[in-house]
Amino acid sequence: MELSKKLVKQGYRIYTDSFYTTQHLATDLLQKKTYLIGAVKRTSSAMPQCLKDIELFKKVSSRGDFRWHREGDFVYVQWRYCKTVTIISPIHKGSSIGQCQRTVNERSGYKKKVISQPLIVQDYNTNMGGVDKSNQMLNKYPCYIKSIFHWWKVLFFYSIDIMVVNSYIILKEFMKDKVNESSVHGVSASFGQLEYRESLAMSLMGLDLTANLHPVLNLVLTSAYR
Repeated sequence: MELSKKLVKQGYRIYTDSFYTTQHLATDLLQKKTYLIGAVKRTSSAMPQCLKDIELFKKVSSRGDFRWHREGDFVYVQWRYCKTVTIISPIHKGSSIGQCQRTVNERSGYKKKVISQPLIVQDYNTNMGGVDKSNQMLNKYPCYIKSIFHWWKVLFFYSIDIMVVNSYIILKEFMKDKVNESSVHGVSASFGQLEYRESLAMSLMGLDLTANLHPVLNLVLTSAYR
């Protein structure tokens, strides 16, 4: 409430991570005409009792399924994909559905598909701040698979993950310039993180397949390391 005191009574939306989301905070902000849209932990006071049976919901549902519950001024939407996420909002409709693109594992390999997604989740993903997006990118393709816990290994490989993600972000910014885009063959602004990591690995191994990308990788990795 202290951080948002300059924003209240102006109709702003505040997007919060599950660490901050509570029912009291959402209610107090709504009374000041400020709208909280936030991820909800299972143990949070903002989690309705009827949505706490997450394990049962996983058993009886498929990927992409969702359910919602309205209580007072708030709607609570629970969507299942790789993980089950719950979002609280005082301004969204629980039944509103949009679309998103996801990489799906099929018999013929990984393919990008368009699937249904609640609009509240789409809105949250679009407007949530950089910390949440950074963690999402880091956790998507981690290079450290924990077998025996060694704190120094966690720090070491986490640093590598951060460097790769930062270099990927720099590459995306670099490719927004159409002049630069036309000068690097096989790379576009829609280059995904998985394709980038594959190209990075091939480039570091000295394979000819990514020879055209190699100068750009050197540039962005150097910038990310600094």
